[in-house]
Amino acid sequence: MKALEILFVVSVSAGGLVVAAPGCGGSTSAGVGADASTEGGSSSGGSGSSGGSSSGSSSGGSSGSSSGGSSGSSGSSSGSSSGGTTNPNCPTSAPNNQSACMTGDGVCTFGNVICDCGGGANPVWTCTTCPACPATQPTGTCTGAGAGCAALGACTYPGDGGGTTSCNCAAGAAPGMGDTWACGACPTAQPTGACTTEGLDCDYGTTTCGCRRGMGAAGGDTWECETPPPPCPGTQPMAGNTCTAGTGGVAGCPYGAVTCLCRAASGGGDEWSCN
Repeated sequence: MKALEILFVVSVSAGGLVVAAPGCGGSTSAGVGADASTEGGSSSGGSGSSGGSSSGSSSGGSSGSSSGGSSGSSGSSSGSSSGGTTNPNCPTSAPNNQSACMTGDGVCTFGNVICDCGGGANPVWTCTTCPACPATQPTGTCTGAGAGCAALGACTYPGDGGGTTSCNCAAGAAPGMGDTWACGACPTAQPTGACTTEGLDCDYGTTTCGCRRGMGAAGGDTWECETPPPPCPGTQPMAGNTCTAGTGGVAGCPYGAVTCLCRAASGGGDEWSCN
């Protein structure tokens, strides 16, 4: 009869109790894991077999696995940052007010802070801290945020029966007088014609449509939509290239000693003229 060797090893460590009992022609191991806390998370060991695979995971944000009877981990983390707008020229966080910027950086939103890169030969950021949206859908009077906060958009709240209700502080008869909250459901597509909630503003991409009081004998509120021109390009455009009417305004886009204007082309459309 073949001799049978039995080896019983008990090892106590900070990770728990490990029992190894070799049998005929192989070995197995089982880990009885005691919780090991670490600052920022906890880890637990799984079971494995010699020559097989084992895995380990941690709730602190990393996990991993390796083959060959040992466990491994690879760190992973997730996070997000946003410049608050889809403008690709925006920095990842709000710049200091009056700090230098590049021509064409445009308007950037950071939470309830709006930063606008001005024009001229040495443009700087002008940042405005705007009123935050109320926690619940507001009613009654409000304090207008001013033109510098227009890019912040409307406050939104869950609508009755689904959908979204938009609220904005609609200007009164005079600046700072009679401003009230205008709340309503924005149409799913850019609207035209009559509207019912005077003062309501709704955004459709870069276009803003407002429900404005009708003028003239007909009266009635109607939608008025406005699409602002894009900001100046970050680098000097080539003269003769097409542009969007209104880009740079009447002052044009400065690039050092050169100013480029978006003008009507002789053959139709608009093109850059630089001098």
